[in-house]
Amino acid sequence: MSTRNRNPRNTRFLGTVVAIFTALLLAANLAFAISGIDGPHRRPNGRDSQLRAMFPFAQYATTDWSAVTAALNERPLAAENPRIFSIFLSLGNVFLSGYEIGHVQSVLDRSMGYFEMVAANEDLWGHRPLAGSVVVYLGVSLIRLDSECDVGTSAERIAQLRARVAEIAASEADEIAPIEDLTSLVSASPEEGAARAAIYATAAALLPDDPRSAEWTSNASTIAAALTSAGSASAEASLTMSLVELIYEPSGDVPRALAAFAPSKPLVMAFRHDVSGGGQTAKAAPALDSDALDAVIQDSQANEALLAAYLRQFPPGSQCEIE
Repeated sequence: MSTRNRNPRNTRFLGTVVAIFTALLLAANLAFAISGIDGPHRRPNGRDSQLRAMFPFAQYATTDWSAVTAALNERPLAAENPRIFSIFLSLGNVFLSGYEIGHVQSVLDRSMGYFEMVAANEDLWGHRPLAGSVVVYLGVSLIRLDSECDVGTSAERIAQLRARVAEIAASEADEIAPIEDLTSLVSASPEEGAARAAIYATAAALLPDDPRSAEWTSNASTIAAALTSAGSASAEASLTMSLVELIYEPSGDVPRALAAFAPSKPLVMAFRHDVSGGGQTAKAAPALDSDALDAVIQDSQANEALLAAYLRQFPPGSQCEIE
């Protein structure tokens, strides 16, 4: 996949990152109180418990991310940046889960702040081999927002986010080189193969009327079949592909090749050894350094797997059914 040369816009984007992080950190008390948000829209215990299993990740909302933002500024084209930005999508989904239980507008606003920050900073994570993992995570997050029963005053923000994510997905799909040696691609790097499929799938799901949609879906299915036949899907690749499978669920037309990647709870174990009670393996540090970042990324992937398994059992929108 192609990359972009560093340009002056990156400084502005980093300013956006820092400003939004600062605003989000003002919600420190909210982050730790999220498990206490109970309103008239309570879910059955089975749903509740799965949502709450993700809440401990909210501890990272109070982390000092200045070292990470400095690293992003120094290496705006780094291949690992998508994994970093996925952390903030996990935080956004934790707050969205809190909103699903309590329907507190400030919690939804906090959730959207993370999603919007990631979408606004594509230059720091996009147009590189693993970008698709962020694109599809954004897409699934958007589907959750679209399927909420009542979004209060956020309807316009959600519409704007949808337009931006669809634009990103199409842009990323346009920049992917034509598939030439697919077997070589998925064998050499299952994660990159899965990320490529994720870009195609998200673009197709969010832009179903686009004339390129059928080709995008065909490409995603081809990659899925190659990953399955090669038996080379790593835990990270399988996690990305589980979101690819989920993003087609609302349409009711999931490509057959994606069935093997349906989300499952055991996938969480690949990223976390101790999942009892939904606890995280790493303790959030007041100031995050590079040594701790890998542990946070691993926790983020574990939460992402928990979310995928939850959405498999309770599809977006099912929370709105009369109980």
